[in-house]
Amino acid sequence: VRTQLIKIAGKVVRKARYTTFKLCSSCLYQKQFWSTLAKIQRLPVLE
Repeated sequence: VRTQLIKIAGKVVRKARYTTFKLCSSCLYQKQFWSTLAKIQRLPVLE
């Protein structure tokens, strides 16, 4: 899923502690991307 969403119109930028997603402003799947990311962030962290 991750590679499919990022390949559409965006790139990942990693700096020190942060990872940023740069999406095209005209990306058709932008709402779905942020929705999926929010759901992933709500998952419990496994130790």
